[in-house]
Amino acid sequence: MKKILLTLSLLVAGIGATFSQSAIWEAHNINVDTSRGIRWMDAVDTNTVWGLIYDGAVPARSSNIFVKTGNGNVFTHGTFMADTNTYNSSNISAVDSMIAYVAIFDKAADGTSGKIVKTVNGGVSWTNASDSLTMFAGAANFPDFVHFWDANNGLALGDPNGSVAGGAAPAEFEIWRTHNGGTNWTRVPDANIPNPVAGEFGLTNGFFALGAKMWYVTNKAHVYRSSDSGKTWLVSTAVPGLAGQVDGVAFRDTLNGLAWGRASTAATAAFNIAKTVNGGATWTAVTTTTTTQLGTSDICVVPGKNTYMSVGVNKGNNAWITSISPDDGTTWNVLESKPNTTIANQYALMLQVQMLDSLHGWAGCFSDTSNKPIGRNGMDKYRGPKIALACPLSIAASKTTICSGDSSMLTASGANTYTWTTIGATTSTVTVKPTAATVYTVTGTISGCVNTQTVNIAVNATPTLTITDPYGASLTTGTVCTGGSEYLMAAGAVTYTWSPAGTLSATSGTTTFATPTITTTYSLTGKTGTCVKVTPFTITVLATPSPVLVVNSPSVCTGGTVTLNASGLSTYSWTPSTSLSAATGSSVMASPGVTTIYVVTGYDGSTCKTSSSLTVTVSPCAGIATISNNSDISVYPNPSTGLVNISIPSVNAATTLYVTDMIGKEVFKSSVKDVNVSVDLTNLQKGLYMLTISNGQSKHIQKLIIQ
Repeated sequence: MKKILLTLSLLVAGIGATFSQSAIWEAHNINVDTSRGIRWMDAVDTNTVWGLIYDGAVPARSSNIFVKTGNGNVFTHGTFMADTNTYNSSNISAVDSMIAYVAIFDKAADGTSGKIVKTVNGGVSWTNASDSLTMFAGAANFPDFVHFWDANNGLALGDPNGSVAGGAAPAEFEIWRTHNGGTNWTRVPDANIPNPVAGEFGLTNGFFALGAKMWYVTNKAHVYRSSDSGKTWLVSTAVPGLAGQVDGVAFRDTLNGLAWGRASTAATAAFNIAKTVNGGATWTAVTTTTTTQLGTSDICVVPGKNTYMSVGVNKGNNAWITSISPDDGTTWNVLESKPNTTIANQYALMLQVQMLDSLHGWAGCFSDTSNKPIGRNGMDKYRGPKIALACPLSIAASKTTICSGDSSMLTASGANTYTWTTIGATTSTVTVKPTAATVYTVTGTISGCVNTQTVNIAVNATPTLTITDPYGASLTTGTVCTGGSEYLMAAGAVTYTWSPAGTLSATSGTTTFATPTITTTYSLTGKTGTCVKVTPFTITVLATPSPVLVVNSPSVCTGGTVTLNASGLSTYSWTPSTSLSAATGSSVMASPGVTTIYVVTGYDGSTCKTSSSLTVTVSPCAGIATISNNSDISVYPNPSTGLVNISIPSVNAATTLYVTDMIGKEVFKSSVKDVNVSVDLTNLQKGLYMLTISNGQSKHIQKLIIQ
């Protein structure tokens, strides 16, 4: 969209004033009306420059006039469109003294298609070089600029206007590329261009090209960039200080550039500049050392010298300025200054500037033939002094404030060799880890030019975290038994966060209870200001096995004794202890008067414990008396170790022998085929059992003791 023009009108009231002539600019008459000036220009070389005319008396008036020279001295002029009723110009791009392209936009914004017009005969005739049916068509169309790298390869860009996808797809910047001098154009795909923000548009002639690299600017403080001649694009973060709009951009190499424009859309908004050291991805505001030495009409690069040139009225609005900056915009050294003592708004006599090398360049101005100090006759050629190679050394720090123990990466740029006097390194990038605030100094050298820069790295204290128990004792690890908890208390920071959350009573605050089910490493994050410290803390879960409990007999006669044995752990305690020979130990004697449940608690050598229990049944035993009327059956020995002999007066086919424990569970069964039987019960536990001999008609039952 059309750039917001500053007050550029040349009033006739001051025309008769007399000034000394410029010592560095040579005036060339472009032979147009004295109120007309060069608004857009493109210098091909020291002899060839093209320009488009601007009416300084009536800034809203369109002009269809171009001027050019092919010999660096005599300028001719002509028209690049039939009249000024429909179109106005956005910019001009020249290939040589014969071929040039002009982007033109519809003044009425009524949907008339914008155009790219072309001459191949030095301006004698101009033809349409764009497709009016597909390019810059529709109500939102507005060509912002055209640029040709050579006679075949070019790019044209316009404001967001529809999309390649069409339909409901969001509007994208309209970018077209050609490889045959404008005969055919292809629109850059939507996916290759970041979406514009609401209300965003480009600026007339608001671009810069450096080989295959290209940048263009917008009214929303953005700089779009491409590294492949416009095939794909990225967009910068907002350029600080240029919220009004970015008027222009220039790069001294592929990484280092300046952008300039206004702080707001107000007519009196401050003129600001910003710089980038990473190709336009991010920008930082530049604070100039003085407001009287920076020209505000235009800024250009002095190729090969790492230097920028500014022209126009200074920021103080009291002088016409030509100045150069050797340090990316911080300092501007005045090459020439003339007082602005006539009419307050008669200041921007020099509108555009383009340097070709350190000694040759062109500046577009007004075609005023009176005795003006700077910017007269329409086009000025630079005639010295030769601009020396600059060393615009800069340092970028990844972090200018760090926490103790952290590091910052320092990157110097602008020179060929570097020396870091603070640390002795000679690389462009160093990583530093200061323990206190430190000033780092780097000296850069390029072709004999030497410069020095410094950067200060501030250091804030990182929290020193400790974890304590409830009594204040410092903990580095912890242990709990299965099902147990650990109380944790943090110190050393202002705020705290605990993780993982699953087995914690709280995830923030000074204290928490941890109840892990398995061995777990917790993290305590402490924060003081912007500094953060993370400390791990491992709690080991002790898995304790239950003690193995063995008794020599689960049953005992009244007044009898059994042995209770425990194993599998380190120490043991027994309850109830009143009928035991001891309350502790792995083996105790039990003499219960009644059936009793004994509980043994085992300890694994730490604080963890588990328990097991068993029941000892007490019976009023009658020794080894026979519970039957058949006294002819003999069972011996009884008690025995498990080998028992049995004599039976007679047997039949149904005679069977059974052995059951004291709860009635059958533990042995055998058919009896002989009157004398030997039974092996050594596999049974020691204790009291019941022996039953049945022949289908009667039973013999008696007690049997295995010991």
